[in-house]
Amino acid sequence: MGTMHAIWIDAVLESKVVQVVSLGGPTCADPVDDELKVLEELLNRLKEKRASRADDVAPCGFGRVIVADQLRAILKARRRRDSVFGRHLFGEPAWDILLELYLAQLTRKKISIKAACIASAVAMTTALRWIARLQNEGLILRIGDVADRRRSWLILTEQGSEAMHEYFEGAKTMWGLREA
Repeated sequence: MGTMHAIWIDAVLESKVVQVVSLGGPTCADPVDDELKVLEELLNRLKEKRASRADDVAPCGFGRVIVADQLRAILKARRRRDSVFGRHLFGEPAWDILLELYLAQLTRKKISIKAACIASAVAMTTALRWIARLQNEGLILRIGDVADRRRSWLILTEQGSEAMHEYFEGAKTMWGLREA
């Protein structure tokens, strides 16, 4: 099962558990009780699998990887470039959003729409237009937060994840990034 599928299944299972629990929990002899136990077991198994994998590493094909620290360094260099030359010279909000979502995937963290907008380093309305464009291109997916309906999470789609892997696989050679 790919990383993207595991993240998606984890999010769906977590939302189901939250839905059942938020309804006051099951009563005795309630069929939902059995369903909740199954969902909790599945969620726990997924979390155990995720915890057993090496931290901050995602596969990039043929056993090679890019490490989250390397991606953090790239993001830090981009922010440094903005501080030296000014934001007005370099504007790539879609790329900044994709980088943040890729880092979130590597570190198994959630990124809200608001956090993605902030990461894009542009006005909120501009960032939201880029988020919509990335969704239309099939690179990212918006997932509603069942615990707080005002919030949505963003994740890379399978297509988006594969494209980021492919990009960094080629970039590692050009940049001379070390193998993890």
